[in-house]
Amino acid sequence: MKIRRATKKDADVLKGLWIKSLKNEKQLNKNIDLRSEIKDFKKEFPKLLKEDKYFLAEEGGRILGFVGGKIKIGSGFFKNIKIGAINALFVEEEYRNSGVGAELIKTFISWLKTKKAEIAELSVSSNNTAVINLYNNLGFKEFIIKMRKKI
Repeated sequence: MKIRRATKKDADVLKGLWIKSLKNEKQLNKNIDLRSEIKDFKKEFPKLLKEDKYFLAEEGGRILGFVGGKIKIGSGFFKNIKIGAINALFVEEEYRNSGVGAELIKTFISWLKTKKAEIAELSVSSNNTAVINLYNNLGFKEFIIKMRKKI
């Protein structure tokens, strides 16, 4: 398996993987309006390609998954600190639990270090235990717990 930086030529593959990730998220969170999410994503995708950095896991010409995010300057508790925001991680179902996700995250964090980011952050659905375990194993810790109640 090889991890490489995504290029403009990968836009269609990346877009397809993003949509698969949204569908996967819908399975975890029934409250998501998938049609609306996909519509919004397609509208924002050109902007995401310009602003975010993406890495792809590839083997034998097949894309196994991707990670993407960007560097932002913190505010509030972390005023003026460079933060690496991991906005998306997706691995094709048949390659999950094989180390692909971990390698993608490690590669992204290595890239963040070259850009002098001080913190890596991400959000994950609270019922996505497999990915939470992955992040815990990679050294991520809970920082803020956001709670909701349906009314």
